[in-house]
Amino acid sequence: MRVSRFLGVLAVVALIATAASASTITWSGTGQSGTDPYGHGWQFNTQANGDLAWGIPGLGAGTDVWQGDDWISDFHITFFNLPDGVEIDVNPVPTSPFGFDESTRFSNVTDGALWNRSISGNHVDFWAANYITDRVDIGDEFFVNISFTGPVDTAAFERIGFRAAYTMTPEPSTLALAGLGLAGLGLAVRRRRRS
Repeated sequence: MRVSRFLGVLAVVALIATAASASTITWSGTGQSGTDPYGHGWQFNTQANGDLAWGIPGLGAGTDVWQGDDWISDFHITFFNLPDGVEIDVNPVPTSPFGFDESTRFSNVTDGALWNRSISGNHVDFWAANYITDRVDIGDEFFVNISFTGPVDTAAFERIGFRAAYTMTPEPSTLALAGLGLAGLGLAVRRRRRS
């Protein structure tokens, strides 16, 4: 009976630890510029060819330093009310005449990691190829650039909006702890049924 109680307590602790470590921070915005929940500035501006761009801190504006409560391994964003025919550009853009790459990308500058991406119309997902070594930790320099396929007039900025999310993947040790907890819970239930 003592073993069953111990395994049950272990299961609860492991599941609480797992829940505490996983998080998603969602936010949204409209207009030409603003800040995310951690104070990082974002802005719409233009590429060298005049097409729309969105970024943190903004296309050609350098980098920002991650000030979040924890590290992140994913970034997701969906734009809405884009003008007809304008969507996220899936084609890589060569280095602009201004000396920086204008392609849609998320970069952990501190670790030199370019995150993977998946683009579909007005939505893009970015994720660290290795969420242990490529994730963005507190104090890391990073930037996000999103290039679009067409220009936007100034009046359109009042209509365009987006929904975004930063996400964090649990550490492998946390996942192992959760697995141990679930196994303990299973054993506790099994022992209880036998008695």
